[in-house]
Amino acid sequence: MNKVSVVFIIACVFCVILGCVSSSMKRYGNRTFLWVCYYAGFENFKLSPDISLAILDPDNVANPHDIKGKNTLVVGYLSIGEAEDFRWYWKDIAGKDFVLEPNPDWEGDYYIDPRSSGWRNFVIRKIIPDILAKGYDGLFLDTIDTGEFLEWKDPQKYAGSKDAMVELIRQIRINYPDIIIISNNGFPILEKIAKYINYALVEDLYTSYDFDKKIYLDQDIEITNQRIKSLKRISYDFNIPILTLDYCEQSNSGKIAEISSKSVVCGFYPYVTDISLQNISDHFKEPVYGKIHN
Repeated sequence: MNKVSVVFIIACVFCVILGCVSSSMKRYGNRTFLWVCYYAGFENFKLSPDISLAILDPDNVANPHDIKGKNTLVVGYLSIGEAEDFRWYWKDIAGKDFVLEPNPDWEGDYYIDPRSSGWRNFVIRKIIPDILAKGYDGLFLDTIDTGEFLEWKDPQKYAGSKDAMVELIRQIRINYPDIIIISNNGFPILEKIAKYINYALVEDLYTSYDFDKKIYLDQDIEITNQRIKSLKRISYDFNIPILTLDYCEQSNSGKIAEISSKSVVCGFYPYVTDISLQNISDHFKEPVYGKIHN
């Protein structure tokens, strides 16, 4: 048995013992790093104090410090390549020229033209201050691959969209130099934004989800290997921790342990949940008396 096999088996056992049913973990001496991504609200429970990082929806958790441990970083979700019609700010942007067609996979989500100075200013001057005022330590920047999608869809009409997304992220960092910034996906621009972020998150590294059939699938092995190679290079070159977010049925504990273990062996920090991101394992909960109002 070679060294890699031994490490892999140890990691599998380690993950199962610690209940990595919905976790990420990597050792720093005797400290375990755990993180979660959860978009629902909190009623009668709060996050375990063992969690180091939590990505939450600021519209559902208005007082993040009420539900976290003292050493937990709380990062607020922010879509910068799409806009959702259920957000508080939708009434202020509906009908603007930078709001494009709907995303067919997510009802109520609309693609945004990242080249728009109007959108850029609205994000930086309106949305971000609202999130940070609630007590969040930083931002989780979602849908940054919209620029790539638009250029693929119509290279001439949407030329420059990828570079515009890089510029938006750069402007966020310039205006908020001390906050935590986590990127989501965006492989074509990851090297360009690496100096502006603290963590790089990638979805669907080992699994994928078919929105039409509503089933979980294994990711294509070539895509997995290509992404792992790219992520390792980014992590090494820019000293950026890599967070992996995969999806599968939460009843399939064996699959969750397998996914988590593979990620740990690569030096990444895994979290495995269902596609809704509306559920969290009891392993990461701590009961409280009374109801927390958000």
